[in-house]
Amino acid sequence: MSSWRRKIRMPIFGSIDPMTGFAEEAERKARQQRMIRAFGLVLLTFIFGTLGFYQLTDGAYRLLDCLYATVLTVSTVGFREVIPVRESDALTIYTILLIMFGGGALLYFLSSITAVVIEGDLQFAFWRRRMQAAVNELDNHVVVAGAGRTGMFAARELHGAGTKMVIVDNKYERIETLLTEFGEDMPHVPGDALDEATLLAAGIERARGIIASLPDDRDNLFLCLTARQLNPKLRIIAKVYNTQGVEKFRRVGVDAVVSPALMGGRRMASEMVQPEVVSFLGALLASNQASLALNELRIEPDSPVAGQTLRSANLRSHTNCLVLALKHDNEDYIYNPGPDAVLEANTGLLALGEPKELNELRSLLSPIR
Repeated sequence: MSSWRRKIRMPIFGSIDPMTGFAEEAERKARQQRMIRAFGLVLLTFIFGTLGFYQLTDGAYRLLDCLYATVLTVSTVGFREVIPVRESDALTIYTILLIMFGGGALLYFLSSITAVVIEGDLQFAFWRRRMQAAVNELDNHVVVAGAGRTGMFAARELHGAGTKMVIVDNKYERIETLLTEFGEDMPHVPGDALDEATLLAAGIERARGIIASLPDDRDNLFLCLTARQLNPKLRIIAKVYNTQGVEKFRRVGVDAVVSPALMGGRRMASEMVQPEVVSFLGALLASNQASLALNELRIEPDSPVAGQTLRSANLRSHTNCLVLALKHDNEDYIYNPGPDAVLEANTGLLALGEPKELNELRSLLSPIR
């Protein structure tokens, strides 16, 4: 990765946690501050040089002529003198001091600009704007807050399923790992996910969901509360270490809570007592499974099959997909629905089939265009 691209280690939005050790951020800020100081020094040199010539000549020359004389003196270009400095000892001494001080200030300013350009700050700024523009164009995407072990596994699954996403994290090592695995164009926002500005930069108000996978339950709880306030329609999935605090997450509007310890324990027990079932379900849920997949689909209001029964819609003959369950709003799943089950609008549908067949079923459940 090129040197200027490594600047992705630096947070773009939000505050910097001093405990994360962003050395490169400190270096970049130091270069920028040095350039600002150098520019201020050159500006003061021009101001004092202009006023000095004006005072020492008792106003005999215009301020513009005095400024021109200052620029000629500091830059040492050697043009004809506008002000005859050799006619006065005071002017001569003043000019010598201006050359020494002003020349050094100008050299300091030019070296600061060179350092910024060479270190790639300008290139990084352009790339950062392009990345933010790409994030701004996203809609109906998923925000993954926290790119730790859990967050990275979630990101891999979303990426494998072709889901649009934006990843938020404040540790540069994780961001580098992210871009190495998914490519440098992967939408991401380096920064603190607990900061509203960071979430807004990730397009939380346009997102369809957020996965809260920060390493602390309290941070995840605060993140979920903030996300719900910024987008009331957001689907929120939160990681919880302490299962005793699940009810708190429910109260702030979290749609689903996942405990890695609980899920891991259940998975290990299932692998022991019914390994074939676990293997089959794992293959269905894998995002890279090519032969068979289990998908959750929704019947759109303007779908041609909305209001029909399973028998009249005849989905099996059109798509060769097997409908395993139906779910109406705020109701339990209807498993293995009979032929007289009604395909109501906005009903969830669990279907089993090949990816191509599932895409055909998805098109059938969508409005006719």
